[in-house]
Amino acid sequence: HLASYLAGCQQHTNIGIVHSDSAFGITSSRYAEQLLKTFASADVPVKVTTYTYNSRNAETEHIVEAISKDKPHAIMFLSSSRPTSKIIKGIWAQGNYIQDLVGSNSNCFVPGQIDNSAAHFRYTRCVPCITQTEYPIVQQYLAASATYLKGQTPNTLSLMYYINMRLLAQAFEHVIKDRKTITKDSVIAALEKIRSVDLGGFIGDFDRRTRTLYPIKVSLEEGKA
Repeated sequence: HLASYLAGCQQHTNIGIVHSDSAFGITSSRYAEQLLKTFASADVPVKVTTYTYNSRNAETEHIVEAISKDKPHAIMFLSSSRPTSKIIKGIWAQGNYIQDLVGSNSNCFVPGQIDNSAAHFRYTRCVPCITQTEYPIVQQYLAASATYLKGQTPNTLSLMYYINMRLLAQAFEHVIKDRKTITKDSVIAALEKIRSVDLGGFIGDFDRRTRTLYPIKVSLEEGKA
């Protein structure tokens, strides 16, 4: 979704990717770069520049300097809200305003943390909005949040974790039902059997490639940056 939006819908040809130096960050950036370059042609190449930050201290000053120098037309953030917000604020402080900014679902807090500007920020959303109470799963999450997380404002990321835990609970139920010992391998094996499960009107799935509990449908949520 992020790649098709930037290089396909918006037809950006100079794109930056920000990621951490963790194995997951590096692997994700390489995959994203490959996807972006599939939109290139002989006449219109797609330039992709990657920017890596230390996942332990989240120092981002060097990335701000590099982006300000390279001036990409759009940036894809494969990072959490804190480093993403720091980088965007740093870019704004240097007078650079990127047209399109996108991020993964862990960036759902970014729009509310950065200054207003003419740029657009979008992030992936693999669960319903917390306002979509037509989904029983959303109603259940809001009730659980009010009961157990009284000091926390309901949000998309928290809802995603709630749904993921519901899927994980199903895996535990399968292991117990099959009278197997609960181990990492037995739980993962049970998770891999979860396909297109209905969770309160929302269809969830287990991603076998990434071994993460992400549902089938992914969309882009728009926020103003």
